[in-house]
Amino acid sequence: MGLFINVLIAEDSKEISDNIKKILLKNPTVKIINIVNNGIDAYKTIINNKIDFAFIEFNLPLMSASEILRLLKKDNINTKIIVLSTTDKNDDFNNRLINLGAFKIINKNINIEYIEKEILNTITNKKNKQEEINEIKIDELIKEHLLKKIVMPKNTINTFPYHINRLNDTINKINYSDFKNPKLLAIGISTGGPKALRILIPAIPKNFPIPILISQHIPKDFSSSLAKGLNDVSQIIVKEAEDNEEVKAGFVYICPGENNMGIYLDDNNIKIKLREDLKTDLPYTPSINYLFNTINDNLKDQAIAVIMTGMGNDGTEGMINLYNNKNLTIAQDKTTSTIFGMPKSAIENNAVHFIVSLYDMADFLVQYTTIKLKGLY
Repeated sequence: MGLFINVLIAEDSKEISDNIKKILLKNPTVKIINIVNNGIDAYKTIINNKIDFAFIEFNLPLMSASEILRLLKKDNINTKIIVLSTTDKNDDFNNRLINLGAFKIINKNINIEYIEKEILNTITNKKNKQEEINEIKIDELIKEHLLKKIVMPKNTINTFPYHINRLNDTINKINYSDFKNPKLLAIGISTGGPKALRILIPAIPKNFPIPILISQHIPKDFSSSLAKGLNDVSQIIVKEAEDNEEVKAGFVYICPGENNMGIYLDDNNIKIKLREDLKTDLPYTPSINYLFNTINDNLKDQAIAVIMTGMGNDGTEGMINLYNNKNLTIAQDKTTSTIFGMPKSAIENNAVHFIVSLYDMADFLVQYTTIKLKGLY
């Protein structure tokens, strides 16, 4: 640190951000570089400035604290992130934040005197030396819960929320010979989708070895802004799908609103087919079942299908067909789903191999595809 302690405040509540500002300015060495109300601006501020401490709300709009931590970790940026949490958050998720590199978690629902003490102690603590930059501090109330033993559900599906070690254990136990090498990844998603995708897609590396196709229930004209927003914060290229374009690794293709996206083969090249004429025949647009079924028809057993947060049962029929043809099928878990309807429907129809937390989804997909395509099994 230089003469001043450079601080960022990222909080979508103006009242809370104003209170934090007042507390911080009690220390004359503090210099507030920026105050923002969304995750994208927070991330941009950190990578474009020398920020010593960033106070970041747990669930910021556009980009969550966990997503910011993941990106900063990959960028090797050592800003100390203090996550402003609340008492009703999942204990495993707090553990996940620690694993991602959070410096400290402050419970902002406790009285203002507690918050002031925690904030001022954090930025003046003598232990904040460079050689101890990776030391993690966590509120004692949360720490007690982290020590509780997690009981795994007794079923035939591997479920692992917010736990990177458990994810690695599961990856190592997969019988890879049951599945052929995947040629694409298809994601079906609805209610809560844009927020979930802003956590998942930026965590996918630019060298991801297969193309990603997304069918998100979304109105016309909103899909383009979704694609642009994701592309701005992602390593992989995100775009709206175009009719008859060939899909390529390193790209994410989002179905335009009021269209239905499928695939077809042209001399073994996978191409996109958009069908606006089907929108009156299908209950949902873009239709997840339509995407999954065209993949099943053309690739049979060479795909990965993921069903994520959403209401209803769109995607279940397609997941059943893909599951029966030995494609790898995955559902988002209940805890991280805004609406568990679509994943639950696929699970109850025995069409899912794995249930995965949103916050472990990227790691799971990257590890699985890398192991499969490099023959490391």
